[in-house]
Amino acid sequence: RPHLRRGRPVRLRYCLSAMIETGPHGCRPGIASTNVHGQRMKILVTGGSGFLGQRLIRALCFRGRLQDADGVDREIGGIVALDAMSAPNAVSDPRVRYLHGDLSDAAIITAAFESGVDSVFHLAAVVSGAAEADFDLGMRVNLDGTRALLEACRRGRTPPRLIFASSVA
Repeated sequence: RPHLRRGRPVRLRYCLSAMIETGPHGCRPGIASTNVHGQRMKILVTGGSGFLGQRLIRALCFRGRLQDADGVDREIGGIVALDAMSAPNAVSDPRVRYLHGDLSDAAIITAAFESGVDSVFHLAAVVSGAAEADFDLGMRVNLDGTRALLEACRRGRTPPRLIFASSVA
């Protein structure tokens, strides 16, 4: 369904790579100021060790900038990759910190948000087969973990921009 921008219909961008490349509204990066009050952007990527998470982190590190919730282009200062698993070929960049744990664990969520978060890319999930084999695990991570993440976002002084994407069939 098209949305309007300045009276013209525009297609929504559902692809993460398109959002990173052009910004959430199709704007080219580098238009706005470099940062807000001299602060670098802090990003949380749940599912950060997975296939999509690693590709996203690699793209963010390469680009080095992202628009914040106000549409201001800011330099990326840190990325926290939260996942229950370790990435086999993890992105090695001084801005990336890996945090291993269960998304439904309150202590892990607190640790992920301890230094503040400006944007959250929520990619973590227990996939269909595993969720069907272990229903409680699927509910704990996919439902309770997402709810805990949303509550953490809501508790912040300035709520971060939340981007939810799912490849779970």
